[in-house]
Amino acid sequence: MGCNYKCSNARLDIGGSFLGSTANSLKFADGKEFNATASQTTPLLTVNVPVGLGLDNNPGEIRVQGSANNLAIPSLFTPVSGAGTSSKGLRVLSGKTLALIGGNIALEGGNLTAPGGRVELGSASDGTVSIKPTTSGWIFGYQDLQNFKNIFMSKQALVDTSGFGDSAIQLVGKQISFTEGSVALIQNQGAQAGSGINIQASNLLQLSGTSPDGTIPSGIEIETLGGSAGDVVVSTKYLSFEDGGAINSKTFTEANASNILLNASESIEVKGFSFIKPTASIASGVGSYTFSTGTSGKIVINTSQFTALDGGTITSGTFSTGTGGDLIISADRSVELSGFNPIFSSPTQASVVAYGSGNSGDLKITSPQVRLYNTGIIASYTFSSGNSGKVTIEASNFVDVTTPTNIEALSYNSMSGIGSYAVSPPPSIQQVLGLSSEVSGAAGSIKIKTGQFSLSNGSVTVSNLGTGSAGNIDIDANIVSLKNNSSISAATALADGGNIFIRANYVQLLDSIISASANNWQAAYHLLGIEFPYSLAPTGTGNGGNVNINTTLLTGSGNSSIKGEHPLLAERLK
Repeated sequence: MGCNYKCSNARLDIGGSFLGSTANSLKFADGKEFNATASQTTPLLTVNVPVGLGLDNNPGEIRVQGSANNLAIPSLFTPVSGAGTSSKGLRVLSGKTLALIGGNIALEGGNLTAPGGRVELGSASDGTVSIKPTTSGWIFGYQDLQNFKNIFMSKQALVDTSGFGDSAIQLVGKQISFTEGSVALIQNQGAQAGSGINIQASNLLQLSGTSPDGTIPSGIEIETLGGSAGDVVVSTKYLSFEDGGAINSKTFTEANASNILLNASESIEVKGFSFIKPTASIASGVGSYTFSTGTSGKIVINTSQFTALDGGTITSGTFSTGTGGDLIISADRSVELSGFNPIFSSPTQASVVAYGSGNSGDLKITSPQVRLYNTGIIASYTFSSGNSGKVTIEASNFVDVTTPTNIEALSYNSMSGIGSYAVSPPPSIQQVLGLSSEVSGAAGSIKIKTGQFSLSNGSVTVSNLGTGSAGNIDIDANIVSLKNNSSISAATALADGGNIFIRANYVQLLDSIISASANNWQAAYHLLGIEFPYSLAPTGTGNGGNVNINTTLLTGSGNSSIKGEHPLLAERLK
């Protein structure tokens, strides 16, 4: 206590919990205090349980150095291998607490393991950290602290409470960073519910990069192999994901996956991807998935400004019979999605997805300003028999969907857009999940409410390539403007077409279209940018959707139209 504390390849051999601290004093319930630096005027021995750690005068740092973790993540569809098994670094017995509390804390390849127990990292410059004893160790509180210091995890460092029991991880500091494949991990392997992962960074939480082989993203992984693992809760000022940094929640059982709750008072930025080799590219971002009957967790984002760039993704999905979780983004100032991953031609997107028979969750975005630029996408998908979810956007000022005309399009649907799609899964997904190439789920509806809705070389689309129906498009705005080959379209291959409802004071079309059609499997394919399969066309019996525009003023110029057949597609199909 009271000095720097450094562990290099150290080991623990104790039967209980362990607390390592550079605090200056221990405080007891009877008011006595054991001070590590001041002269003692009270007995050194007391039978009282300590109730606090006193951190005064810039406490020393704690540094744990060791070899990289032995985790492996074979694919998105498989659990983390090696969870809870590390014999490296500092480890306590199952169900116990391992805590490091002091000044700056650095884990440089260090491993902290408490199977089915609790790991605590607390970094502060002054004040008292409360201690609450439990049957398995301690719970620490930071409510009386104002000034925090930093926690750095690098070189594939690991904080791991995977196992059987009430697993929990808490990190508290000013700036907290995960880099170079460093991970906070809970894999619940038993029936007892876990308490989840709580991260409080008074200034910044940064998740950046991957392991050297590109397979392990820096950040947070929480999985259910038994009971619920508890939620992931982040509270910070700024939250940054870059170069493959990620937070992922997965369930492989009937238990629900963990919810991911991200609260950043100033901003959240999700940027780019890691590219180590072609087979190991990881998009930066947030994912919640179910691979069984359990529901995937909700992703709830609350911030002032949300930005996703250059292929970053926020996704909630179901790969089996379980229902997908909702994706909810609320931003006080703005939401912006822009750019794409040029290596794999994958867009920046916020999405909910159904790969199996379970229905996807719904997607809702609320902010005064919503911008989609340079192939940014907000969408719901189904690739099988499950239905895709509803997409709702509420923006009091405007929604702006723009693709610059000087951007070289990778396919027809590479423009920025808002959509709900039913389409056959990629062959690689079909093989891994044993899915049929036929899609029967329904596409979800899209609802947009805003002051001004602008499309420039952008699209709003509901489309179904299978036997299911397309959802409706419902737009409520003061001004609706479409220009530069923009479209609001609903198309089905076989079933009933979706309806389009627009309510606005002014609707303007310039070289753009509004269309609803059914039994148009050629158009449905091209709306998704998929090469048309020139084979015998199936015969559909669905009815075309309605286009209902309620406006004071409607103007159209250039090659614009409102009809049941998409004129641009008709030209492409000649």
